[in-house]
Amino acid sequence: MKKMLDMAVLEADPTDRLCDRVMAKIERRELARLRRRTFGAGFFLIAALIGFIPAFQYLSSALALSGLGDYLSLFTSDSSYVFAHWSAFAMSVSDSLPVPAFMAVIGLSIVCLAAASRFVKYVSSIQSHERQLATVSI
Repeated sequence: MKKMLDMAVLEADPTDRLCDRVMAKIERRELARLRRRTFGAGFFLIAALIGFIPAFQYLSSALALSGLGDYLSLFTSDSSYVFAHWSAFAMSVSDSLPVPAFMAVIGLSIVCLAAASRFVKYVSSIQSHERQLATVSI
């Protein structure tokens, strides 16, 4: 009985390349997952870049309506008045700033930078996984 069990174990012994095959399969699945994530990050990056167009249009129209140009012309033409009454001037300028438009542009900038960071990270991970997959003998 023991002899038969030993023979069965020897016959069922996995090949030497089984580990390589399993590792290659894991690498291929990881590579597919990274490609999907790269596509998602690229999509968000493109969407954020496209979103800059209306955000900058909104910012430029809000700046035109805010009268900030009048404050800047006052600052350049009569700066002694501005320095004499700096607190009133600063409060008036801060009240006229289009905060929602600035926040939209800043928010899109953050989304764009985060998406670009993820995109670059995933692309470099894909390259390293492809190199590792090429070294595994199947």
